Amino acid sequence: MANTDPFSSSVIPFEVPEQMRAFAEKGVFSARDSYAKFKDVGREPQRHLEAVFFDGQQGRQRIFRQADGIMKASTTANLDFAQELISVKSPSEALGAVDLARTRSSSRLSPP
Repeated sequence: MANTDPFSSSVIPFEVPEQMRAFAEKGVFSARDSYAKFKDVGREPQRHLEAVFFDGQQGRQRIFRQADGIMKASTTANLDFAQELISVKSPSEALGAVDLARTRSSSRLSPP
């Protein structure tokens, strides 16, 4: 009786013809090349998006710093004005303080 067990060592190993092996290797190399190209094509938009987000983050930080400086200047001016109004002794001094504050704020708001 012949041994029909496919896992026994008496079975003759299957050999792939050279043409099939070359075709398979060519397919593997083609797939690797296509994957490398696909990956390279994906990297450029990723770099562009990273640059855009970085620029946006820098712009946001600059705007926040400017807004912080404006708020500090405004708070300081308002507190100075309140202090001047508290120290006035007559309505004419109050009007003078209001005019002075108006002059200061218009000079700060006018473009350089």
